[in-house]
Amino acid sequence: MKVDTLPTDAIGAMLAPHTDRLLVTSFSDRNRRAALRSIMRAGAGLPPATSGGRRTILALRALSVPRLSPGRVLRDVDAVQIPERHAGIRVLTPALLRAAHALGVEVHVWTVNEPDTMRRLVAAGVDGIVTDRADLALRTV
Repeated sequence: MKVDTLPTDAIGAMLAPHTDRLLVTSFSDRNRRAALRSIMRAGAGLPPATSGGRRTILALRALSVPRLSPGRVLRDVDAVQIPERHAGIRVLTPALLRAAHALGVEVHVWTVNEPDTMRRLVAAGVDGIVTDRADLALRTV
């Protein structure tokens, strides 16, 4: 069953008992926030971790260039899950990594399937790697 197609109340009821081991994410910040509200309405004892959507990531990337604090942008997220590059533009930069880490926000990079790239990203300080090759990641990292 694809979670994106479920009504938010159904999502909340399914996820509320498991918030201690969840990270809720969506490309849409609006959808992510709706899911979080639904989870809390369904009686979750604590909110799950959450990862920012496209707008959050764009704002973080833009604010990190002139080294402005993205504090307000990241106030309700625990992580950002990003590609290293998108449409020819570098998304993961040292400035973005510093800005996120300064606010206690983890940076996870997707989708990384090459051992050399995994090693380089871990050395650069990313907090997580999303991969199709868990076997390689376990041997590499």
